[in-house]
Amino acid sequence: MSTPLKIFIAYAHKNRNAKDKLIEYLSGIQREGLISIWHDDEITAGDRWYKGISSHLANSDVLLYLVSAISLVSENCNKELVDALNFNVRVIPIILEDCDWQNHQISDFQALPDKGLPINKWQPESSGWQDVITGIRKTVDKMQVDVQNETLPERTFQQGNFLMMLGQTDRAIETYSRAIQLNPDNTEVYNNRGVAYGERGDYDEAIKDFNKAIALNPNDAIAYNNRGEAWLHLEEWDQARSDLITARKKGSDIIASFHNDYKSVEAYERRNRVRLPGDIAVMLTQRRRSRFPKTQKFLRPDNTPFESPDVLSMLAKFRSAGQSLSQHIQTRPAFGIRTGASGAFVVDSATRDQLIADDPASADILKPFLHRRDIRRWAVEKPDSWLIFTHRRIEIDRYPAIRKHLEQYRSVLGKRAGKQKWYELPTTKRGTELFTQTKLICPNSYDHQTFAVDTEGFYCGDTCYLVPTEETWLCGLLNSRVVEWYYSQSSKQLTGDYLKARSRHIQEIPIPDPTPTQKSLIGKIVDYLIFLQGQPTTRGGDLAHARDFIMLRYFERIIDGLVYESYLGEELHRGEKQFFKPLLDERLPQLEEIRGDKIRALQEIFECLYERTHPIRRNLFFLNSVKPIRIIEDRT
Repeated sequence: MSTPLKIFIAYAHKNRNAKDKLIEYLSGIQREGLISIWHDDEITAGDRWYKGISSHLANSDVLLYLVSAISLVSENCNKELVDALNFNVRVIPIILEDCDWQNHQISDFQALPDKGLPINKWQPESSGWQDVITGIRKTVDKMQVDVQNETLPERTFQQGNFLMMLGQTDRAIETYSRAIQLNPDNTEVYNNRGVAYGERGDYDEAIKDFNKAIALNPNDAIAYNNRGEAWLHLEEWDQARSDLITARKKGSDIIASFHNDYKSVEAYERRNRVRLPGDIAVMLTQRRRSRFPKTQKFLRPDNTPFESPDVLSMLAKFRSAGQSLSQHIQTRPAFGIRTGASGAFVVDSATRDQLIADDPASADILKPFLHRRDIRRWAVEKPDSWLIFTHRRIEIDRYPAIRKHLEQYRSVLGKRAGKQKWYELPTTKRGTELFTQTKLICPNSYDHQTFAVDTEGFYCGDTCYLVPTEETWLCGLLNSRVVEWYYSQSSKQLTGDYLKARSRHIQEIPIPDPTPTQKSLIGKIVDYLIFLQGQPTTRGGDLAHARDFIMLRYFERIIDGLVYESYLGEELHRGEKQFFKPLLDERLPQLEEIRGDKIRALQEIFECLYERTHPIRRNLFFLNSVKPIRIIEDRT
């Protein structure tokens, strides 16, 4: 279904009854989901009057101007008309009564009812209102078609990308081809279809697409890189060499691109039964891989690379941003319980049920247990394992079934280091507090920041790291790109494929101090993401729900924008980029405030924020114009 068009009603307050009548007649179109309606009665106590009107008008698609003698001279109505023209909002005058409207600026627009006959001249008057509604419906239908025609190429392109993610290469090529028919000037579509042809082994067709992408954008480093790799497969060494050198000069990391597909040059040669020329092999040989490459390198006295001055300056800025994480939450994060012989202390559901059947008291010390694999970004999977929580000084004889189970592991358990008895875990009963409270949790190694919120009191082992806090907005901060960059730099984990959770460095992550309203906003988006992460439409491979997957990723990118502004507000504002203000202006609902179909409501919020003209999408698109962000996201 299309995104509803936003209708703004401008009227003089003496015409309030006419405004109410118009809303009554519009209710049918509104129930169909074609429009949403806003007028100044929607302003709530405490809102700034003009600011509220202006922000809603700026985001509207259509202004319905109720024309009467009083509205023509109304300062507010005329100001709203001028703003609508400045915001490129479509204007439809609705003539209520005989007045001098044809000598007013409003006469520049096609009026309703038909031929401008005032509503109060229609007999019965309801016929006039119905004529107005018929005209509005025609306009809405035409605008919806126009919107579809504008967004269809992009949606088709995204469908092609989703099919590639699913490994459905042939369908992806067909979908990219439709996207090209809809918009033949999009370099990204040609580039991605070329990659798809390459996946299928059709390198001649791939090169044609890369040629087209380069013709449309001669500075497209990725297209040169991809064409160079296609030439490699055709053993056209001169062309490959030229394109790879050009791609590197234009800023593409040709080594990282090559090693996304091949572990090494040798692996490429074995798979393709070919020997690369020596200079090309050297060009593509992976050296010490950097998770966040440093620019402007210079050497320490021992000739080892040092961070650039820009990186050092940014690290100093972040360190001064606020208290450390451990100071902020006023406790120390920690790893979970070291279970050692996990077969002894961690059991599956069937074993748990049998232990309880043998002795109901066993249920008291059988706790739901998370493995590292159960932790996903934002949310945890419901665990299917259980921890036998035999803490120190437990009276084991009170749990005969548990003791009998552990007896079979006694020889192994007795060899563990520590002062605990053979049947005990190396933790006290008070250790339950770490698990039973609301907390953030992440695996002990991960590709990208993977903190999740746990409100269920799950237990976990030492492959998980726990941050005890009820401030769920911190999950958004810790999962952001900027914190991942800072943590990788400060913990010196700049190489390798995975980050490891290092307690001291996580505790020292500086926490900025947004306002309570700003923290609440980040928390709202985190709640959206937790909900979306649990939906099958954001996790499955069904193309019909590709938009939901994009929605989840877009909300994650919004989190990045908010956290960037928290740390680098001065730099963003200097570039006229804001995220908190436009999102606060949207007055996003708390997740629990959404009644009925939450996924539908979040889809509507996403479509609003994803509109090309929305300041959030525009500011996200141009983030790389801010130098510190270019460094963080490796776009230098």
